[in-house]
Amino acid sequence: MKNINKSKILLVLCAFALNLSFSDILHAEAGLLEFGFFGGLSIPNDKVSNFFTREEISGRIDNANSVGNFITKSASDLGYHLGVRLRGDVSNNVYLQGGVSFHRFNQGIYDLSIKKENSTEDINATCYATTNIIPISFGINCYLFKGFVGAYLLGDLTYNIISTSLEADAGNSQSLPIATTYNDSRPGCDVGAGIDFDLELFLLNIEGRYNFANIIARDTDEPIKNYVSISVGVTF
Repeated sequence: MKNINKSKILLVLCAFALNLSFSDILHAEAGLLEFGFFGGLSIPNDKVSNFFTREEISGRIDNANSVGNFITKSASDLGYHLGVRLRGDVSNNVYLQGGVSFHRFNQGIYDLSIKKENSTEDINATCYATTNIIPISFGINCYLFKGFVGAYLLGDLTYNIISTSLEADAGNSQSLPIATTYNDSRPGCDVGAGIDFDLELFLLNIEGRYNFANIIARDTDEPIKNYVSISVGVTF
């Protein structure tokens, strides 16, 4: 309950800050708002698709009078992302920005072995996990220099909607005594840097970010889900 309250409180604070900041921008000098979209690669750590904490596995399998173990065969494959953002300058070299993006990570592979009580038959399954992360972000860009080429540092607070689904191949057509979907939300953040090129009609952006998807309010033994995103985008 405490973790949930922390998440809700941080979400409200982020939304309040976002509303105040962009309200100031909207009432400032015309022409300061910029809209952009972006996409690229998302590179996960080996925990992004893993929601099988020891506590969760034990509880689910014990309820089925079974014991079991997950063994990671491979982390999620290289993923991708798409997103949109809105930003406005608050000084010559400082911009506030907010946005939303969709990150997809495919085929985290896990082996599951279950020994049923009072049974000589084991359940051995391979589980294929697909994870989606949707970060809602608010942050700041600070330019080191601007011109035809600009370079900047960036940082965001994020509210991450995380979902994972499993497809399991048990081989012997037995149902598995585990949940096959996981949905949650966690506060997080990201830091990074970027460069842009002023092509007059639009800015061409290249950015790299390190994303912490559940850095705040994690449950006990919840795996830390971090990933790197490399984006190419345009800003008008």
